[in-house]
Amino acid sequence: MDEWLFKFAAVLGEGVPAGAPAIDLGPEGEQLVLDMARLVGEQVGDDHIPLATFLTGLYVALRATSGTDPARALEEAVRVARRLAPNPHLRQ
Repeated sequence: MDEWLFKFAAVLGEGVPAGAPAIDLGPEGEQLVLDMARLVGEQVGDDHIPLATFLTGLYVALRATSGTDPARALEEAVRVARRLAPNPHLRQ
């Protein structure tokens, strides 16, 4: 994660209620989010990338609060994005 994103995440983290599960994507998760964003951009359109990544983050956070491993939730969301991709040849 580059320096700006690290700072952004840290400041946002300050507003998270105490006791909320920590979500650390790690390098593999970060790459998975970037790959999903690229897939959405190529398959659906660049204008859908921000909302798709927002919805993915929201999904991961909500699943984490119910006890699901955040990495698993992220994989689930990315799997849905790939499944719904219009062009099956580009689904990776």
